Amino acid sequence: MFKNLNFKNSIKIKNCKLKIILLLLLCIFAYWLLPSAYAQTQPALNLTVFPATIDLTAQPGSTVTQKIRVRNNASSPIDFALATSKLSTDAKGNVVPVDTHDSYLSWISYSPGSFTARPNEWTDIIVTIKIPSTAAFGYYAAIRITPTNASIKNKTNGSMLIGQALVPLLLDVKKAGTIANIQLVSFAPTQSLYEYLPATLNITFVNKGNIHIRPQGNVFVNVGGSNNDTAVLDFNTSNGAMLPGEKRTYTATWDDGFLVKEPIIQDTMPLRDKNGNLKTQLVVHWDRLPAFRIGQYTAHLLAVYDNGTRDVPIEATVTFWVFPWKMILGSLLGIVILIFIARIWLKWYVAQEIRKQKST
Repeated sequence: MFKNLNFKNSIKIKNCKLKIILLLLLCIFAYWLLPSAYAQTQPALNLTVFPATIDLTAQPGSTVTQKIRVRNNASSPIDFALATSKLSTDAKGNVVPVDTHDSYLSWISYSPGSFTARPNEWTDIIVTIKIPSTAAFGYYAAIRITPTNASIKNKTNGSMLIGQALVPLLLDVKKAGTIANIQLVSFAPTQSLYEYLPATLNITFVNKGNIHIRPQGNVFVNVGGSNNDTAVLDFNTSNGAMLPGEKRTYTATWDDGFLVKEPIIQDTMPLRDKNGNLKTQLVVHWDRLPAFRIGQYTAHLLAVYDNGTRDVPIEATVTFWVFPWKMILGSLLGIVILIFIARIWLKWYVAQEIRKQKST
């Protein structure tokens, strides 16, 4: 009997140890997950900044000022500080701040340099740029509006704020030797054959000058090189600037058609697959029935940029096809099946009529 009790007690002790070990493992696992779960619940910085970009032209030795307005859209006050970084672009053409210490960054000062943004109120900041007499050509900076360490925690829920506001500053200092020159690298559709619209045309430029440039223009689409334009497409509608040495690709999209592949929207957001690509569905626009797109199309690019004295045109032409081959093959297959069924039925009908005549 005592042996049985000792055996049962030993089993209970082992079970208790096992539960303790499992509980410790669960605590460790939860501890590892805590930082990532906490990061996911961190609120994003919610500011409205005007203007979104500062674009200035000045003379060497002058001083220029610009006002920035900042509005805190959060429900509690937040302390901010202003700083300046060099402005550059990444491989995708996105504007990004660079952590370097170029001397021209010291030309820029702010009043005030730090401030408390109250909920739903505007704060005015004066940006002053003292340009030395030796300055020339283009200078590019990013004005960073960042929550300070003293208010890094949101007073509403105690969580850390994510992000900062960036205002690109583009400064063109006029001096002899200014070069405004961009070159067309490529103009091409993303595909040579589209089953359905949209058709996307990529326009890639490189800035060979020493100041920023804003290329603009249109892409004219017509059927097989005819003189009648089927569509006129815009590019660089945001009037984005190219920095010196930058290579950037703009897109012009043609989606005016009877049959168009459009993104699948769920809860006001487009759906994406596991690779991050947009999920699409074929949409039939019955109000655009005359705009049934099929055949070879020609796209003619007409871009312009200001070189300081005149508008310089850039032109290029490409061709592509729009051919809904699945729908056409399906229609042809349906017609063949209908003809086959009609022939069988006709033979059967003739045979029935012959039998009737023989019987009478």
